Amino acid sequence: ARDAIRAMRRKSGLPAGGVTVYLRGGTYTRTDSFALTKEDSGTDASPIVYRNAVGETVIITGGVRIPLSKAVAVTDAAVLARIPEEARAHVRVVDLSALGVKGIQPPGLSGHSMHCVSQVTQYKRGEVASEVFLDERPLTLARWPNDGYSRTGDVVEPGDMVRNWSEDLQGRDRYVPKAKRNDPPKGFAFRHKDTSRISRWATAPDMMMLGYWGAVFSDQVVQVARIDDKAKTIYSVQPSCYGVKSGCRFYAFNLIEELDLPGEWYIDHKAAKLYLYPPDDARKGTLSISILGDPVVSLKDVSHVSISGIRFSETRGKGVEVEEGTHVSIERCGFICMSGSALSIDGGSDHRVADCEIANIGASGIRASGGDRITLTPARHTIENNFIHHFARLERTYSPAVSLGGVGIRVLNNEIAYAPHAGILFGGNDHVIERNHIHHMVQESGDMGAVYSGRDWTARGTIIRNNLFRAIPERNNVRTIYLDDGVSGTDISGNIFVDVVEGVFINGGRDNIVTDNLFIESGTAVRGSDLVAKRNAHRKGGTLMNKLEASPYKTPLWRERYPKLYTILEEKPQLPLGNVVTGNACYKTSPGRIDKRGSTWSDNQILKEAPGAFDAERNRFVLKPTGELKEKCPGVASIPWQEIGVR
Repeated sequence: ARDAIRAMRRKSGLPAGGVTVYLRGGTYTRTDSFALTKEDSGTDASPIVYRNAVGETVIITGGVRIPLSKAVAVTDAAVLARIPEEARAHVRVVDLSALGVKGIQPPGLSGHSMHCVSQVTQYKRGEVASEVFLDERPLTLARWPNDGYSRTGDVVEPGDMVRNWSEDLQGRDRYVPKAKRNDPPKGFAFRHKDTSRISRWATAPDMMMLGYWGAVFSDQVVQVARIDDKAKTIYSVQPSCYGVKSGCRFYAFNLIEELDLPGEWYIDHKAAKLYLYPPDDARKGTLSISILGDPVVSLKDVSHVSISGIRFSETRGKGVEVEEGTHVSIERCGFICMSGSALSIDGGSDHRVADCEIANIGASGIRASGGDRITLTPARHTIENNFIHHFARLERTYSPAVSLGGVGIRVLNNEIAYAPHAGILFGGNDHVIERNHIHHMVQESGDMGAVYSGRDWTARGTIIRNNLFRAIPERNNVRTIYLDDGVSGTDISGNIFVDVVEGVFINGGRDNIVTDNLFIESGTAVRGSDLVAKRNAHRKGGTLMNKLEASPYKTPLWRERYPKLYTILEEKPQLPLGNVVTGNACYKTSPGRIDKRGSTWSDNQILKEAPGAFDAERNRFVLKPTGELKEKCPGVASIPWQEIGVR
């Protein structure tokens, strides 16, 4: 169809009203990207649409599908000896080489901390690993414990804390110059109290571990170098970015020795065999292994093209990747059971992702950037009316539902739910995050927010308004809206916070506005700190100063848009000046406090009457904008609660 449209364009041009390509119902397997380039563009008057036929379900997969009937009993005595005794009669094996299955990617080094490790050592992030699915359900690579985490015991060898090798720490006592670094860097080692497990793993050839080794906000996968069965000690190959501590959470995986629960699997990559403990409800069904590492659909410099009504599933790469171009729409699509991220938008303008469901994703939902920070030209991308849930299954941290960079992107009327870390990460300028329903975020990690930005004085102008936040737990410095490490110039207004540990935290930033928000049955409403001063974070060579000096903040355009940034170095940059917290309402919630040196705290009210409640059946918070609330906080009473969430 793509090639036919190209031929049509060359012969007679695109017809008025454009071209629609209908895909008939069925499952289509891609072994490479469906690539659209500039020559595949439509126009404003003649757009091109790729969509499902009306009433028919179209699935495009990047995986290899295998009937469950191909899984047979295990008869190899050596393999059976490695499988837990209680599971041996249940585990089945699929000979992948006999079926011609190729391109399976083994587990690699991953996690947020690997970004740091990759920058300063020879250890690099691996590709997104292949996974096994059954009837569009992700199965679990055999692990221990089967759910949750164990804890490290005594640390025998701390290894190198390679965060201290990063150049942004120059000038601080912890910085380790190149001449004093170990080559190769030293991994870490710890004892473990479960001695029977240590013995079981002692001869495992490809054991790996995921842990929050030294920081509650950052995960990292490492390979196991060896196990000292006598000393009950596990040694890693790679160092941890943030070091390792006794009592850190971790789990071990990629172990046939732990294939003991329905729904678990393990692949012997040398023998090309899949071992599977089928789920209890599996009878026939279809297995799938994610193979394709490239995007299923790639659009480069494409304009006026829509992808609509298609379900992307079971692939290692993204479902859709958009680079540059303008007016590309991704609508009514599903991104389900993917090993990596769902989709990305890099550059261009006026792209739109709307009415999609993104679920059971290994990493991020939508990563979007665009616009021009030099000229503050907005991208005008829109992320609207999507349901994004159960993401960051594998990359546990810094894999948000939505990530924003650049200038001028709108995120509105989405529901974002159920994840171990952040829901929205933002950097850049002048974004709008509004009318979203965000809940059950930061369910596992810590020192993080449901909405988070950090370490940039210049990332100003973002508006966070009229959102509903609820069910954000009390754990390891979790916040709801978290402006970290000096983030400044953010406007937070008209939001409703229900059952959250802390509503807004301004960690050393300046010129932030927090007004007309409602906090109900939560821990603390608003809190601030002077972190920049305490950590000397405004020092020359530090991240804040480096980003400031790299920005055009002295230009007339930036001076007009952000006048307080223009004079920041003349006005005690280490202090959290210019913050305004006013007109907020608290019901069964502590109002909190901020550093009041040069900031304003006024007209914040404590309510005696319940101002509303969450209606689970309608999936809405119902505000009661009368009585005490209307009298004391008219701005809060006017929050458009009916417009919040997916429409």
